[in-house]
Amino acid sequence: MSETATALIKQTLENSQKAAILPGIEERLINMTQLEAILSRKKSSIYSMIKDGTFPPGYLSGPKSRVWRLSEVMTWIDNLPKAN
Repeated sequence: MSETATALIKQTLENSQKAAILPGIEERLINMTQLEAILSRKKSSIYSMIKDGTFPPGYLSGPKSRVWRLSEVMTWIDNLPKAN
């Protein structure tokens, strides 16, 4: 991942008070608001990609809330086709 993308993700997460860090596990979970900021996409677009099977579905953290592993999101970004 480019340094610019990494810096943007780091800044987005540092500015958010809603990031969850699991004790003893270095994996960070992000919520929809953070995901929207990282991907620069709206919630409806993200759910459309999930429905199409082109984006990881995440994990249910409550009856109506979902979280994603930051590492899975970063892997998805890394695997996007490169622009010409």
